Amino acid sequence: MRRIPPTERRVSLANIQIKEVTGFETAFEIKMRVFNANDVALNVKGIGAELEVNGQPFATGVSNTPVEIPAYGSELVTFTAYSSVLKMFKSVYGLKTSEELTYRLNGKIRVSAGSNMMPATLPFESNTFDAVVNTASVEYLTDPLAVFSEVSRVLRPDGYFIVTFSNRWFPTKAITVWRELHEFERMGLVLEYFLRAGGFKDLQTYSIRGLPRPHDDKYFPELMFSDPVYAVWGRKK
Repeated sequence: MRRIPPTERRVSLANIQIKEVTGFETAFEIKMRVFNANDVALNVKGIGAELEVNGQPFATGVSNTPVEIPAYGSELVTFTAYSSVLKMFKSVYGLKTSEELTYRLNGKIRVSAGSNMMPATLPFESNTFDAVVNTASVEYLTDPLAVFSEVSRVLRPDGYFIVTFSNRWFPTKAITVWRELHEFERMGLVLEYFLRAGGFKDLQTYSIRGLPRPHDDKYFPELMFSDPVYAVWGRKK
């Protein structure tokens, strides 16, 4: 089976400069370079980020300026972050002149790929559900590991995550690797999503085909058999 192409979005700090100083607050213009390692373009709808300097919170900001990141490309995303005098003091207090500044950028990016927009996190508390079912849509996920990780978060321990699909899908919307794989290889692809996302156990697969198509089905009698059903599932550790 082919190796799954990477679907990560990597972010790095490109530039930071003072935008405005007012009283006890300083506004910074921060530019981040966002890398898109997917085979579809990503549209950034919003961003929220926090910059840490020397392990201390330094500045926080949000932006709703839209930016399109091409497939296998990168773009600069600019937003304004704000820092108080107290935060700035804590970040550099006790720093010797010979020491280097270290930084860490934390945040979330809300993106969409075509019509498949997905929030960075599911709007549910952790350990909430006994089961989650994904039907006929796994082939369209542009960031499957993020989705699987979020499902693991909202599941209770031993809760089931069940993914089902068939051999009928929209070629213009499915990710490239899905289109290139054989039907049975796709179960292996979904299994790898489970494994790489982590947090799941007792992984299993199931498939059924050859069932007669109901006479009232709009594709009968051109297609005599129903569409096959493939299922992959596991339980939260």
